[in-house]
Amino acid sequence: MLRDIGKDPVILRPECPETVHTGLTPRRMVMALALRKLLWVRENLLTESLPDDFLMLSSDTVVSFRGEILGKPADEADAFRMLKEMSGNKNTVYSSCCAWHRASGSLQLFCDSTDVYFKPYTDDDIKAYIATGAPMDKAGAYGIQEGFDVYVERIDGEEDTVIGFPMTRLLRT
Repeated sequence: MLRDIGKDPVILRPECPETVHTGLTPRRMVMALALRKLLWVRENLLTESLPDDFLMLSSDTVVSFRGEILGKPADEADAFRMLKEMSGNKNTVYSSCCAWHRASGSLQLFCDSTDVYFKPYTDDDIKAYIATGAPMDKAGAYGIQEGFDVYVERIDGEEDTVIGFPMTRLLRT
């Protein structure tokens, strides 16, 4: 998404745990995870050679369905379970962003949410999608940018939030 607006990001992957206190709301959980990722990269990978106008971004996404927070599936059976339960139903995607500007020291943290309504789909549809490998690193076991959009009836909110990076909200901030 950043490349689509003419930016050339350097992608660094934090090695911090993605678990948080289970009493958090989905909104607070993704914000805590985005902040943890940014702080980990800043403390472990940031070097003095970066320019003062350097902007660091981190993000996290979860899906909320019937009160359960769905992160990345543990395995194919977990992906199948998630997708089977959500068939024909609404889920809410929460994507957060944490932005840190090196020169000013400014840190901003926010979250956006979008409701996704799925059409009914079959067990065979789920198995075929899982066979692509796409759901294994996606919150809620689906990615509308990777073939699951055909099962979406409608989206109430920003599509980029569902994809996992609230770009529309970031550009407004």
